[in-house]
Amino acid sequence: MDPFKDNILGGKPVQPKTAFIFILVIVVGIISTNSITSCFRQRKADRAEAIAVEQRKQRRDKRLEAEAVALAAFKAMTPRQHFEAAQKALDLDDRVAARSHLSAMPPDDLDGKLLKIRIDKLPKIISDFETSEFYRTQYFISKDEPYDLHSGSQNNGFSFKDLENPYSSVGVELTTNNKQIIEIGIHWNGHSVSEPARISNLKTEQIRQLALFWGISGQTTEIVNYVKSQQNQRYRGGSDQAPWKKMGPITIKCGTTGETLWLSWK
Repeated sequence: MDPFKDNILGGKPVQPKTAFIFILVIVVGIISTNSITSCFRQRKADRAEAIAVEQRKQRRDKRLEAEAVALAAFKAMTPRQHFEAAQKALDLDDRVAARSHLSAMPPDDLDGKLLKIRIDKLPKIISDFETSEFYRTQYFISKDEPYDLHSGSQNNGFSFKDLENPYSSVGVELTTNNKQIIEIGIHWNGHSVSEPARISNLKTEQIRQLALFWGISGQTTEIVNYVKSQQNQRYRGGSDQAPWKKMGPITIKCGTTGETLWLSWK
């Protein structure tokens, strides 16, 4: 059937102009229907987004309100209440909360001192490192997903900003076994293989902070001197090729691979 020759309603010929207008009306109708449908969908999506935003705001406000109440209650606690709360947190193995309560106690409180010594003597875990002086004062960048080692332990990697090398970062690796940290390592990258990283005042301070975390701050000078004596020792195969050295209560090794200066102890 040719619409330009046959009118399906009356059998009369249809003029090309009339057919064109008829087709145009249909096309415009389809476009308008699609536009209206799209408009309704967009309005529905906008309403849903507005509701979601409002719900997020309400949750945030409730969280902030709860945090403000908790902070006020924390500040209102007496030293004895902080001590008891620290003991309870420690019994639940929540060392972060225990240290938080201890920090609110007078520094000369004997019970607080004894409890802090008790905490410091416990085997180190990841949360201990994440509340350490090193972690709090260095510029944290990222934390890697833990991965299993052939020994059955796990490697936990952290990256921090390197103030001496803007094109690299300082890496800290903690080896854990049953959540306990059994080995700690730190490495710095130099600018090239011919210009590897070398000990500096900043690196010495970072070593001091890690030694403090490990409970061997009195050995900082000995460790730094050992790094100075080992930093020119190159191990092409990495740290696995380096020998361990007994140093008081720890076993330590250090050397350079490529542009990287690394140090580990356990």
